[in-house]
Amino acid sequence: MDFPELLSDRLILRQIVNDDARVVLQGYSDARVNGHMSVSYHSLDEVQEQLTWYEELYNNHTGIWWGICLSSTGEMIGNGGFHLWHHTHRTAELGYWLLPEHQKKGYALEAMKAMILYGFNEMNLHRIEAIVDSGNHPSSALLKKLGFSLDGIRRSVSLSMVSLSVLKFGPCLLMILSEGLEKSTTLAWFAHYFVFTTLI
Repeated sequence: MDFPELLSDRLILRQIVNDDARVVLQGYSDARVNGHMSVSYHSLDEVQEQLTWYEELYNNHTGIWWGICLSSTGEMIGNGGFHLWHHTHRTAELGYWLLPEHQKKGYALEAMKAMILYGFNEMNLHRIEAIVDSGNHPSSALLKKLGFSLDGIRRSVSLSMVSLSVLKFGPCLLMILSEGLEKSTTLAWFAHYFVFTTLI
C-alpha cells in the first residue's frame, strides 16, 4: 500500500525517508522545539531511532507520521501525525513540531487540519487526542483554534527525556477531538498521562 500523501494550500505532507535525517535532527536537537517534547537527539546516529519509529508506526498499523513540507520548494519544515492508534476503540494521539523559523505562519494549523481530516475519514477514528505540556501555550492555543477544549490537567507527571536521561516534572494536558454521531465534531479534554514517553 502506498504511503498517503496529503496536500493543502501551501503544504505537502509526505512520507519521511532517510534523506530527511538532518532536518529531523535539526528539530529534535533544538531546545526551542524539543523543550516541550519527550525526546531529544544530538547526532545522526541517534536520530535513526526516530526514523525507525516513523517507519514502524506505518508498517505495524499503529499510526502514521508525515514530513511537513512546503509545496513551493519541497523543503521539510517539521513533521507530525498519529501514534497510539487503537483500532478497536478508534482512537489515536496527534502530535507535531515545526522548525522555529517556520512557526507562527499558520503552517501548523494547515497541517493539523489535513491530518485530522485524514484521521476521521481514512483511519475511521472516533476520537483524536493531543497531549500538551501545560507550559506550551502556543500549542494549546492552536488546538483550541481547531476546536479542542480543556477538560483537566494531570499534575505531577514525571517524564524521562530519552536521550539525555533528564527528568522533567510538571502537569500535562490531554485534548480530545471526537466524532459526533452525525459526523459533527465535538471536543473535550480529559486528564491523562503523557503517554508519548516512558513514565517513571
